[in-house]
Amino acid sequence: MWTSKWSGVGVLGMAACALGACGCAPRMVTFSRNRMIPPDFFLPKRLDVLAVAVAPRPLSDGLPGETIENKLAERLVDTRYYQTSVLRDLATTVPNYAETTAALIETGRVAPELRDALKQRGDPPGAIVTGKVWVREAGAAPTPDLIAALTEILKQRSHDRRGSPSPVAPASAPKAPSGPTQAVVSGTLRAISLDGRILCAANAAQTVRTDALPSFGDALSDAFLKKISPTWEQTTYSLCYDCQECKAACYILKAIGPVDPAPPDDLKPVQELLASRLTRRPNDDCALFLTGIVHELLLDWEKAKDYYNRAIIRRPCKEYSDARERVSWIVAKLKHGEQEMKQLQKEQEERLKKEAEAEFKDYDSRKK
Repeated sequence: MWTSKWSGVGVLGMAACALGACGCAPRMVTFSRNRMIPPDFFLPKRLDVLAVAVAPRPLSDGLPGETIENKLAERLVDTRYYQTSVLRDLATTVPNYAETTAALIETGRVAPELRDALKQRGDPPGAIVTGKVWVREAGAAPTPDLIAALTEILKQRSHDRRGSPSPVAPASAPKAPSGPTQAVVSGTLRAISLDGRILCAANAAQTVRTDALPSFGDALSDAFLKKISPTWEQTTYSLCYDCQECKAACYILKAIGPVDPAPPDDLKPVQELLASRLTRRPNDDCALFLTGIVHELLLDWEKAKDYYNRAIIRRPCKEYSDARERVSWIVAKLKHGEQEMKQLQKEQEERLKKEAEAEFKDYDSRKK
């Protein structure tokens, strides 16, 4: 876990210096920090890869679906966020497996027999990852079927999360060229819940040599992982304050830096300063907004939203509205995956603890 260098006396000392600054006229202070943004949808802890279809044959022989399935499963495990496997064993247990899988790839529909087979597993997936890849020779005229299929990808890029049937590339595919040539590759991966909801979709496209087609599996896997993995975003606050408490709170928050959640001990001086200000001036919008930031740093989204609301009532402005919208978004998404997020945070804490212990043991052994 990240620990702030501004511990105890240092933070209090900074607060004292800021409070000792002369003048209480309205002033502007700007501070920024990195904020961890959760993925678009909080996905279940278990994501299993069912099938990735690659068409047309034989042009795409250099990129079998198994290559992408294996790479994706490996990378999902490497993130340490998800448990995963490739569901090839279902081929022997699900009636009409080929037709069922094809329907899932094309429409996102989870057939009842497939759902039953997944639920009977000892470790049923929370979502199935499946996808499709299209390959055509660069410079070759695309067929109407391929154009329709690529149009489907464009629809997904426009956030059409409901999904719709997309035509299958023609079975009478062109013959494989005699030597390496350039190929245009496009693909999509989707995470689908057992009740048929498309939780997220990721797309990728490349022009590669036909003898380097397997590298596209990496590109498509990376696009999917990027879509479902938390990312860091820089947030800058420019606030106008007219009291020494808010000024001190701003500078302490600036010193704490990029961490989610922030160390509670480092935030205590900020909370004390803002509580003192709000006791005397309950309608100070800057103090209300800063208190919302403190609760957001502590991942207490509901309280953060409440304080942002109160600040907006006192002084409507874009910065306050943006903060409320951001937190409202997180609150809404947490309702869809609260248990998964708790489990994720627990696993992250355990991983960080193990890494710290391993680092200490390594240091101790080198010291001896």
